Amino acid sequence: MSAIITLKDVYRAYRMGQERILAVNGVSLEIEEGEICC
Repeated sequence: MSAIITLKDVYRAYRMGQERILAVNGVSLEIEEGEICC
């Protein structure tokens, strides 16, 4: 099977005033056809 969704090295940061909050740091994920994820 091949991946239908692929995420590689995902990052997400937010600003709270002067501070930077790193919420997601280098997450990778593959979901193949027929897989169930919640």
